[in-house]
Order: sequence, then C-alpha cells, then structure tokens
Amino acid sequence: LVEQVLNFMATGHDTTASALTWATLALSQNPHVVERLRAEAEPLYRRSSPLAFSDIEHLHYLDCFLREVVRVYCPVSGIPREAIEDVIIAGQLIPKGTIVMPVPAVIQHNPTIWGEDASQFDPDRWDRISGTASESTYAWAAFGHGPRACIGKAFAMLNFKTVILALVAQYNFEPLRDEKVEVVNPSGQLRPKGDLWMRVSKAI
Repeated sequence: LVEQVLNFMATGHDTTASALTWATLALSQNPHVVERLRAEAEPLYRRSSPLAFSDIEHLHYLDCFLREVVRVYCPVSGIPREAIEDVIIAGQLIPKGTIVMPVPAVIQHNPTIWGEDASQFDPDRWDRISGTASESTYAWAAFGHGPRACIGKAFAMLNFKTVILALVAQYNFEPLRDEKVEVVNPSGQLRPKGDLWMRVSKAI
C-alpha cells in the first residue's frame, strides 16, 4: 500500500507539475503557439456548458502541443526496468535480474529518429513525422510502454490539456530573460534550475 501511495504521489503529481512548468516556458517563447491553441479552442470557450472529455480529445493542435512538450522537456529522467531473462543488446549481455534505466530524453532528442531539428520545439512536427518516429511506439517514450506503462497516462494527459486550455484562454506569456534554461534532476523529474522569469498578463 505504501509503495502504491508513493507511486501515485511521485508520478501523479510531480511529473504533471514538471510538464506544466515546461509548458509555460514553451508558451512564453512561442506566442504563435498560444494563438493557435486559443483559436482551436475558441468554440469551446464560447459555450456555457461544461467541457466533456470528448471535447478536449478532439483538439488536435492541443494534442500536438502536449506531445511536443513531453518530447522536448521529458518530465522523467529514467524508467527503471528489470530484465526477466538474459538478453544481448548491441553486443552487451544484460543478465536476468539486472535493473536497467532507459532514458526517454535520449530517444526523444535523437536526430536519427526525429530529424536534425530534434532539439527544437515545434508542435507541427507531429503532422509530418515519418520513419521511426511514426512507426515505433518507443520513439515517444515518456510514459513507458507495454504491461508496465504508466497507468495514469490518460488521466495525466487530460489534466495537462485542461490546465493549458484554462491558461491560454486567460493569459499571455512573455519571457523576461533571453537565456538558456539549465535542467536539474532533484527527485527523478527534470526541472529548471532556478526560476523561470516571465511576464504573465491578462489576455484581451
């Protein structure tokens, strides 16, 4: 029970908070993305009825934005896995019982998979990806895959999208410092080193 509680606290709270932190950075550095998100959701903003799950799921650009945030700014530093049998990978024997730590960010920034602009933030890439990036489910690996994949993936994505919809509906974001943001890994989640300086103003 304790392990389950710790798991939900770490993966259900910290990772979502980390992803949303990076999302605000992306919004501040890409005002055209804010406008695209706002325009796509405009029909929903005018409605008086509460949003339904299906409403949010049909927002294509919002989905591309989420996937690109998690790809470029992967919230988790590694996903531990135990080898259930001896296996050889790239000529290296990994004995049964060995704990290995795949690092999603390495895969998600690999130019062989994502192109020479792999480190650039571009939600539109999800409409033009091809090759391994589109064919392999492991190219976008932040939530893991297989029977041990993140149990809260759908819920986390819904939470993220709901918060982003609320933010872009009400606010504009502008960076106050034109500098490279350093990344730290204090507790398994990748976070900015220090504060993110930006001006947040009410959207007209």
